[in-house]
Amino acid sequence: MPKSGGNHLAGQKSPYLIEHAHDPVDWYPWSDEAFEKAKKEDKPLFISIGYSTCHWCHVMQKESFQDKEVAELMNKTFVNIKVDREERPDVDSTYMQVCQMMSGSGGWPLNVIATPDKRPFYVTTYVPKEPRFNMIGITQLIESLDDAWKNDRESILKSSKSIEDALSKSAKRPAGEKIDSKIFDDAFKKMSEMFDFDNGGFGEAPKFPMALNLLFMLRYWHRTGSKIALSMVERSLQSMRMGAIYDQIGGGFHRYATDMMWNMPHFEKMLYDQALLTMVYSETYQITGKRDYESTARDTIDFVLRELTSKEGAFYTALDADSDGIEGKFYTFTYDEIYNVLSPEERELFFAAFPFKESQGLTILHMDDSIETIAREFGMDKETTKKKLDIARNKLFGLRLKKRRPNTDDKILTDMNGLMITALAKASTIFNDDKYYAAAKAAADFVIKRMIKGGKLLHMIGSANEGYLSDYSFMALGLIELYQAGFETEYLETALKLIQSVKKRFLDRNSGSFFSTSDDAEVVLVRENRIYDNSVPSGNSAALYALLALSRLTGMPEFEESAGKLSDAVSKDISKNPFYAPFALSALYLALKRSYEVVIAAGSKSEAKRFVSEIRRVFQPNVFVVLKDQKIDKISEFTRSMKTESSATAYVCTGNVCKSAMTDPKKVIETISEKE
Repeated sequence: MPKSGGNHLAGQKSPYLIEHAHDPVDWYPWSDEAFEKAKKEDKPLFISIGYSTCHWCHVMQKESFQDKEVAELMNKTFVNIKVDREERPDVDSTYMQVCQMMSGSGGWPLNVIATPDKRPFYVTTYVPKEPRFNMIGITQLIESLDDAWKNDRESILKSSKSIEDALSKSAKRPAGEKIDSKIFDDAFKKMSEMFDFDNGGFGEAPKFPMALNLLFMLRYWHRTGSKIALSMVERSLQSMRMGAIYDQIGGGFHRYATDMMWNMPHFEKMLYDQALLTMVYSETYQITGKRDYESTARDTIDFVLRELTSKEGAFYTALDADSDGIEGKFYTFTYDEIYNVLSPEERELFFAAFPFKESQGLTILHMDDSIETIAREFGMDKETTKKKLDIARNKLFGLRLKKRRPNTDDKILTDMNGLMITALAKASTIFNDDKYYAAAKAAADFVIKRMIKGGKLLHMIGSANEGYLSDYSFMALGLIELYQAGFETEYLETALKLIQSVKKRFLDRNSGSFFSTSDDAEVVLVRENRIYDNSVPSGNSAALYALLALSRLTGMPEFEESAGKLSDAVSKDISKNPFYAPFALSALYLALKRSYEVVIAAGSKSEAKRFVSEIRRVFQPNVFVVLKDQKIDKISEFTRSMKTESSATAYVCTGNVCKSAMTDPKKVIETISEKE
């Protein structure tokens, strides 16, 4: 029975588990205690996986897991286990793969029925309390599973064995093959076929931002000069920025839209979306110089620094979709709320920009027309119009602050912090903004001081679980970008140590790719080796990018050799479906296009930064920058013979050959922009 006043989740660090600590369901965390109990009592496991900001997880909790009748039946039939998918991504990924194999789709909450030794035999997502339409109710489902477990055990064990065999087969990487640049054209063609040229984005509803595709598109434009590729990115960014998937009042992006036009969002806000979309908007500004992209990136960063940042400077995981039990209530307004807070002049302009009928009730704000169109309608210039709308927005933001705020998932995860550090470091150089560098540095320092124990990187603050491949590789990406933004060599040295650990402790020696977990971590059914990207890059895609970047920054051939083996290992999967791993394609761009290493020799870091800020005005994803000093000379042999002059000087290297010194940033830009 549950412990007095709750169940076995008391004392857990995950906000999601804490939310379920007083359910009448006798939840256990993922633990040996739960597995031993299941074996002793000969009961199957009910493994329910979700996360704190998941709307349908809240719905199922309220309908079923807080219902005493349902809980009594679950406690009688199963040993029940609650898992936070973000705390244990290995558990989630393994069982989600089973769900997709069995049903062709997946989602959260993910509910898995498994034998006491964790082998699944039934998987489903959300289940209503009562039957409706073609969905079974949870009571009937439990009774059916209980009958099968007691009276058809042989079929269950046979089914679970076949599922495990299929998982084992999928975890093995096939022999690789060499990739050539044709892969980029194939990927662009497939992405174009899925692109929504009317509304931007890819596919149909529900529509996700798919930032990794857009990052690849920018690199395809850089390689080929394809105007179509750049226009696809711009169409997507403009549509999202005008749509309700973007929070028009507080900045930042919601997780996805349930419609084709980006106007009906699913309201949770994830840290990883803010990081990846900040990168896309920042890089697109770098290419086009359009201020709308800069302002969107800056507004998104402002949201993160305001609402997803801890006192110590690390970043929280997400903001919930619900408040007062209603999805999106925090983000919607009534006509009267807007009417009463704005002046007559502000109302006229605001309702022109954000169409709103008095009879609508609650509305989600989005724009039908651009600022330019609104400005022409009111006979004003764009900047004046924007300033007046910003005044109205700020008044509504003040009104919003009086509402009950959605809950924050305040887990601090290493991998997600790595992505945000990467985004901030990029933005600091592109916009020449020291505030962003300081924020990236604070988060990096937090991870280095608090989340590296005994030489091992932790996945989550407050947990002893070692990090996953994504933690090591995402954090390495952040530190590599942070080094290039501020030239503090300690960050590059830490990135080197993290990737050395990956090579030593995560390597799949049969293929040259990397397992998701280290060699001494718990194995959930199989030791997973994942290539495909999802909403975030896979650990392998990020590792490939980090290996190639480190090879360029240090000149160490071992990193390029490892990257070559990894790219061969992922080749068949990517060649079969280039849409499968867009971030791996962005990484391969570094391998298959000539790269440039720019070594800055300067009297001071501030002088070097000024020189670099000129270079970074141009989008050059194949350019890596180092500052020559005694510390970097110990790491990078190719910098040792270069001299530090009285004024900032750049040495541009490519293909293991360095050109003579240059003191004019424009000359450097000309050199790194040369066509192959």
